[in-house]
Amino acid sequence: MKSHGQQRVTVVGAGLAGLAAAAYLVSNRFHVTIVEASERIGGLVTTDHLDGFYLDRGFQVALDSYPELRRMVPIDSLAPREFARGFEVVRRDLSRRAVALPRPPFRARQFADLLSNFNMGDLRCLARLAPRLVRRDAQSAFEVRGRTTEAYLRECGLSEQTLEGLARPFLRGVFLEDGLQTPASMALFVAQSFLRGRAFVPSTGMAEIPSLIAGRLGTAAIRLGAKVVSVSDSSVVLADGEEIGHDWAVLAVKSSQLAGLTGESGLDTSYRSTSTHYFATESELAAGKAVLVASSWTPVATIAVMDMVAPSYAPKGAHLVSVSTLGTETSDGTAAEFAADALRTDASNLSHLRTYRITEALPVSFGGGRLGRPYFPAFSKRLFLAGDYLQNPSIDGALRSGRLAAEAVMAAHWGLPERGASA
Repeated sequence: MKSHGQQRVTVVGAGLAGLAAAAYLVSNRFHVTIVEASERIGGLVTTDHLDGFYLDRGFQVALDSYPELRRMVPIDSLAPREFARGFEVVRRDLSRRAVALPRPPFRARQFADLLSNFNMGDLRCLARLAPRLVRRDAQSAFEVRGRTTEAYLRECGLSEQTLEGLARPFLRGVFLEDGLQTPASMALFVAQSFLRGRAFVPSTGMAEIPSLIAGRLGTAAIRLGAKVVSVSDSSVVLADGEEIGHDWAVLAVKSSQLAGLTGESGLDTSYRSTSTHYFATESELAAGKAVLVASSWTPVATIAVMDMVAPSYAPKGAHLVSVSTLGTETSDGTAAEFAADALRTDASNLSHLRTYRITEALPVSFGGGRLGRPYFPAFSKRLFLAGDYLQNPSIDGALRSGRLAAEAVMAAHWGLPERGASA
């Protein structure tokens, strides 16, 4: 058998999943080449610079409670800038209701402030959920299976008032859907992550996360602008005809691309879409570090004044307003008008900077934590998969899938049992 230091692995895709797979393989002395069709790393987790503003490609936050993120990068090295612990609901009459989350280590007074938002039925529901929400094992959330978020919360006894007034506005911004049809396990994972950790952005934008991971790659070669047109057990072929040989390959691409690359049937994964509209203003805004959320009476899901959280996101004297919507059809004018009303200014004060319309933002179906597998069984044992659709639709899920794919390569090379299904 060859020593593993001689084994060549091609990673197709330089998003978080691909970068994570490459980092773990390099640290175990595999020879790694990453090929990426675009001209930058990070996939959707990237940041543009425009006139002194940092524009993340879509509204994104990281959580320092994500176990895979903590495993991959030192959180402090990201220079994290923290959002308020909680959120504000924008009601139909444009009044706002603030909800503050307790901060670990949890104190009775903090919970008393939070619980003042709920009636007795809600409190009984929360008492049943509490053991899961405060557990340190993030993967414990995925033990809940077979129910949608809405069905689970109703079964738990959450009141209609709280479901519609608090849960739906918050979760629609996370899941990019109105009906709360996302599996309940994902809602529990999100709630657990927000309770146990800090929501933040790096001071220089979300692109700092893939940048730091890339800094761990050492001898790995990153080929940007290298579009792959086919993949086999032994090589990948680029659009210009170049063939790159390998012993193993990790396909860290969207599930919809698999059939075109391999000739095998792809995974049937659909995606939810979103748009993020960015505006600049020098006007005073009624905003702080909390994310504003709204319910299904408006297409707007979240509003955040990014420089309130991270002052470096905007030039001195200016504000950067992020407005995210469900779907990609909302006009810049509609987004500006709603944001202006919610922030108590005039739409004419908001100058449009850029809009990102992302058609494949979050997978609708996914492996679900412990259920996810690092490769698609119909592929050869030398081709492995990575991507959040195999785990859960989050930064943590993408990183986890990359680690599992790397472990699957190593297990296959060393002749060990495949661990990805239960890791």
